[in-house]
Amino acid sequence: VVKETKTPVIFRQVSTREEIGFLRAAKASGMDVGVEVNPQHLFLTKTDLVCQGPFASVYPPLRELEDTIELWGAVLDGTVDWIGTDHAPHALEEKESGHENIFNAPSGLPGLRTALPLLINAVNCGQIDLTRVVEALCSVPAKRFGFPKKGKIEVGADADLVLVDPN
Repeated sequence: VVKETKTPVIFRQVSTREEIGFLRAAKASGMDVGVEVNPQHLFLTKTDLVCQGPFASVYPPLRELEDTIELWGAVLDGTVDWIGTDHAPHALEEKESGHENIFNAPSGLPGLRTALPLLINAVNCGQIDLTRVVEALCSVPAKRFGFPKKGKIEVGADADLVLVDPN
């Protein structure tokens, strides 16, 4: 239907290699597809759920290492358009309620305050370059969602700036 009607569509919180394969093919066929991933699916796997318990409980759930590797490849090759968060902070007591039964704890992570530091660390480790981080966090979503004064540094644009000391 998307291809026939030329309707733009957005896929949020993509977390599996199968989804990436489908979306890569959709984009290659000319469909107007926007793709978002969340930091937890780039930096955490099911193994972290075992170690962190309810503190790593998120939806969609954490996946296999192979999924994380494929998501990173899709961020780097542009299949993933932007990195967003589902910013879902919870009180310590709420998360701790899941130690006996993980389903008692609310899911979600405080992504707004962690996304940029995680990605800057990935830049420092050589996993991604800073230009791609700026695109994925700022310029691409601003353009996609129609905010012409956001996501860029130029005369007439809003001066929403973040200064980062990489050291």
